[in-house]
Amino acid sequence: MNLFKIVEYGIYHDNLDKKISLPGIKNGHPQLSFFKKKPILKIEDFEGYTSDIISKTLKNINNINLLCSGGVDSSILLYFLKKYKKKFLCIHNFYPNHNLNDLKKIETLRKFFVFQSKKVLISSENYMKGMKIAYKNNYFGNTYSPTLYYSINFNKKNNNKILMTGSGPDEFFYGMEKYNLKYFKRLSNLKTNVALEKLDTNYNESFYEKILNPLGRTILKEVKNRRRLLYKEISKINKNIFEAQRILSYCTVSNQHFEMFEKLSRNFDLKHVSPFFNEDYIKFAFSHKLFNYLDFKEKNKDANMGKKQLKQMLTKYTSHKHAYDKKIGFHAPISKMIETKVNLKNFEVRLKYEKLEKLIDIDKLKKNLKMNLFLKKKNYNLYSILNIQEMIN
Repeated sequence: MNLFKIVEYGIYHDNLDKKISLPGIKNGHPQLSFFKKKPILKIEDFEGYTSDIISKTLKNINNINLLCSGGVDSSILLYFLKKYKKKFLCIHNFYPNHNLNDLKKIETLRKFFVFQSKKVLISSENYMKGMKIAYKNNYFGNTYSPTLYYSINFNKKNNNKILMTGSGPDEFFYGMEKYNLKYFKRLSNLKTNVALEKLDTNYNESFYEKILNPLGRTILKEVKNRRRLLYKEISKINKNIFEAQRILSYCTVSNQHFEMFEKLSRNFDLKHVSPFFNEDYIKFAFSHKLFNYLDFKEKNKDANMGKKQLKQMLTKYTSHKHAYDKKIGFHAPISKMIETKVNLKNFEVRLKYEKLEKLIDIDKLKKNLKMNLFLKKKNYNLYSILNIQEMIN
């Protein structure tokens, strides 16, 4: 992997340019013609169209591993799997002694459906094993990828050949989940491309700015300039920050997830199926304004107010409480996972300085790692460093 992509990954946990991309994205950038499509259906057709898309997707497949959080998207897919009497296993990952788990959501689903499930415990040891499995398959993804690789490897002996995910709706029907509507509105006074740069999640930029060597800093400037081209392309499509941030989320978060699930599936000789990533469905989603998908009765004006129509659908299959309960999602406690297994001395044993010095000032790295571990900062720096050293040839 070239050094540009390694630095870009270090900052964003992702690369814009991919071999596997979603519709409407080319070389990491959105295609204007794709996002300027006029509505193919009215918003009132949402439920019927969603049902048709899922039904057509399921028509000729069986023996499925469903990644199931118990949230809106996976619960809807589970309903249709039951409706069409498909053979499937629900796989749910959880982290021990961690308050960001959705175990109760899975158990709630059992009030409405009978289904086979497998809960996979992701301990610190298992998380690190997942990282090694991902490395072995030459994949260096976001912080959720070790969880996925461990989980699918753990379940690889079953006969299911389909990996199904409910990925997509969070970005289609809200956008950048990390931020609330008030923040988007505050940014609306800025130029759209400038606002988008503030929204684009750079996990480790301040860390790498302190430790990169001169070559690394030069590459970082190139990386930032390339990302700025993305923001400009999006602003040409739509200057409204609410709509623009949704396109940004699609090009970064959605596209990253799609590539991750595709590569994961291929690594385990599975076929990835994600009904919501249907090209026509994506066009339908983006042909309507964001505010159509928001429930303004929600007290917190954040991502929980999104996916109004999907939640209304789910109330018909489960209950209002289950459909509208807040879902936590897959939040891996990265700092805890790694730091419970390392101190500065044994973490440094894992580092290959002769490789890292191509981009990193080793003295500065040691100093910053010592400070991070001493302060027990909750960040992604340790995870990132371990990954980029694996990428460097």
